[in-house]
Amino acid sequence: MFYVRVALGLLAFVAASVYGVAIALFRRDRSRVAYDYAMRLHRLMQPALGLRVRITGEAGLHARRPCIFIANHQSVLDVPILAQAFAPGSVVIAKKELRGIPFFGWIYTATGNILIDRKDNRSAVGRLKEVEEAIHRRAAAVWIFPEGTRGREPGRMLPFKKGAFYMAVATGAPLVPVVVSPLAPRMSIPHRRLEPGDVEIRVLDPIPTAGLGEGDVLPLMREARRRMAAALSDMAVARGLPPVPPETEEAAAPEPPARSDVDPSARDFCLSALAHLNIDAPDGGDPVMVLPEAESPVLREIGHRLRVVYLVDEGDHFTYVQNRHLAAAGLTENELHQQALANLRSFAEQHAEVRPNGSVYAVLAGGNHEASMLLLDEFWSSWHGHLAPNGFVVAFPARDLLAFGDSASPAALAELRALCERVRGEADHPLSPELYRRTGTAWEPLRG
Repeated sequence: MFYVRVALGLLAFVAASVYGVAIALFRRDRSRVAYDYAMRLHRLMQPALGLRVRITGEAGLHARRPCIFIANHQSVLDVPILAQAFAPGSVVIAKKELRGIPFFGWIYTATGNILIDRKDNRSAVGRLKEVEEAIHRRAAAVWIFPEGTRGREPGRMLPFKKGAFYMAVATGAPLVPVVVSPLAPRMSIPHRRLEPGDVEIRVLDPIPTAGLGEGDVLPLMREARRRMAAALSDMAVARGLPPVPPETEEAAAPEPPARSDVDPSARDFCLSALAHLNIDAPDGGDPVMVLPEAESPVLREIGHRLRVVYLVDEGDHFTYVQNRHLAAAGLTENELHQQALANLRSFAEQHAEVRPNGSVYAVLAGGNHEASMLLLDEFWSSWHGHLAPNGFVVAFPARDLLAFGDSASPAALAELRALCERVRGEADHPLSPELYRRTGTAWEPLRG
């Protein structure tokens, strides 16, 4: 039934998009075109996908102009869901990759919405300035997803980025938090589950920003996140999911205050890094080379010889983030780690695949970051936890090889050990010749 619903949803999407292109060619009012397209999207796609959406606090969608709507982001299903909350005179800010979606990408840009290159900070800042001008000039309503990418942990949000909050302070427009109830596990495209069900869009009370300055950005972000997290947790419990523990301040604000001595290029470099799994040399091994502290890669020990390094993709090679980069960027190791994990999570959502192979599952992620999936808790809990009900055992003999199985399966254990033996001494970037098991949220060697 999953594939039937997906096929119906795609047909509905194409039909709505053809309609959108047609009206865009003949109407001059871009705002009205965007609104009519959004209405057609949700009216056609929601029934096809089995979605029953209701809006709580709907008056808050129309009560104030200008304003900045900030919403949580969980899935591609957010498009037909949040289309129901779209109003004339709205502008949506999203990642530039949307441009490549047939029909949708063209309509999106033709109707005045803004696409941002998240890897190019200077370009992104310039596009946000355009939105600020639209707020002042047209009293527009702006939609932003402050997580920057989709989160998949039911009832939890990814760390927020600051752009929406700087914009709110710069324009004085109130922030209006909008929260979509948890979709997973019953509605999860990666898990091939699409059960018919109810979805709630909850519009929270606005947060005034008039009179605030740059020093109020972090408190504003924390307050908005606190309200959204509380609503999301409440909605999760109502759907039979476990309550979400209160967040730490660190989760709400991973970025430090701006500093005058920060090197922007070093900061952009560090903030583009991916968290990458590395392993310490066996006890007694001598280091190949001792580097000065400033030239040494930033390392984070996570136990049992495992550690994290941070790599930046330079196109034809990877570069380690070194301590000198971190100092020039004005970041702490923890801030680098949180951002690099968020980048890895975004990479995994776009590129990581899990395929069955005998009694085990193979992880494919492009050939460089497979083993690094061990660093993403949600990869093993909410994304793929159902594949190993008795717990995970993994083999990662090289950085581009990762396979896992159920810890209670003798056949899976045998296949994983055989994999390690096959590549022993031949891997270009070797990691561990032994199996590891997941205990809680940590990984430790499998004994016996």
